[in-house]
Parts: sequence; C-alpha cells; structure tokens
Amino acid sequence: MKGNAKAFEQLLKLNYKQIFRTAFLQVQNETDALDVVQEAAYQAYKSIHSLRQPEYFMTWFIRIVINCSAEIIRKRKKLVPLNEEILFSLQNPINTNPDVSLEL
Repeated sequence: MKGNAKAFEQLLKLNYKQIFRTAFLQVQNETDALDVVQEAAYQAYKSIHSLRQPEYFMTWFIRIVINCSAEIIRKRKKLVPLNEEILFSLQNPINTNPDVSLEL
C-alpha cells in the first residue's frame, strides 16, 4: 500500500494463476486474458493507495481484472469482422465510377 514495487510484484506472482484464470474465464481468449492481466496490474499499481484494507487485496484486484475484462469485451463488440463477400466487393468494386462511394 506504500508503493513498494517488489511487494506488489510478489503478490502478483503468488496469485498469478488465479488472476489469469479469472481473466481467461471472462474474455475466453488467451491473448486478451494476458492483456487484461497486464492492464489490471498497471491500474492496481497506480491506485494501490485506494486499497483500505490490505487483507482484501485479492478481492480488490480481481474486481479490477473483471472491469478490465469488461472493457476488452466492449471493445471487441465494436469490431466488425469482414467476411469473404465484403472483402471481395472491396477488391473488385462493381461500380468503377470514382464519384460514387462504395457502401458496405
């Protein structure tokens, strides 16, 4: 809580499996789970002074992991996957008139 980086690192190492498992269960993707763990560690370290009771560190940290996971999921929903039909239409536009915009 006093900003000791080594102590914070030790807490994360001791609880890494639980932290990663929670992130993975939320985002269902190993790469995203690693991103969540990294972002949660950064946010927790930055705001460790807000932790009132040290015995609830893991509860507090897991809450941060869940919030970071929710943010990743929100961002993922905004992405629109391109299917083959859309890609083909972009590569071979039917309308060759440059004054007409291609609408997806």
